[in-house]
Amino acid sequence: MVNVRNCLIAALIVTLPLKVLATEIQIGIGLTQNNIQSDTENELVDRGTENGSSEAISFAVRNQYKEKHLLGAGIDYSNINGDRYLGIRAIDYQYVILEHTRVGAFIGAASINSGLPQNGYYLGFHVTQTNIFNFFDAGIELRYGSGLARDRLLSTDPQGEKPDMFLDITSLGILLSKRF
Repeated sequence: MVNVRNCLIAALIVTLPLKVLATEIQIGIGLTQNNIQSDTENELVDRGTENGSSEAISFAVRNQYKEKHLLGAGIDYSNINGDRYLGIRAIDYQYVILEHTRVGAFIGAASINSGLPQNGYYLGFHVTQTNIFNFFDAGIELRYGSGLARDRLLSTDPQGEKPDMFLDITSLGILLSKRF
């Protein structure tokens, strides 16, 4: 049986101008330097900030509108201190300032699994040099996962008055990516 809704959607896509369908897909790998600050209400735990480096993988889909603007969404994945760190770019904006140079910002949600999932906000800024060779790009990104919160449920959690604990993760990274 033919689904009428799917046929209408397919007809709409076929009739859209090519400019609307011009989607840019970007896959990247990189390295980040991470700074982790915890707020557990335990001075011994909170006093020291953890620093380290990690690999990063990213995936983004963007569409160009007007002449110099790109808007899309993406996902960033890292392994920070053995914990899965996932950043979701709900809004990923880029502006072309020169022919092969872009600046941009993103905002979304972050999650790290440090025994139990901790969720919070995710935002950042980036500068990208495009077309270094064959659609490969190089970029620098500053990422910030803010207020990643979780309840104190594990027996290894530090004691505190409030029922939850927080992490802030700041990452500075370099990224090599391929656009399709």
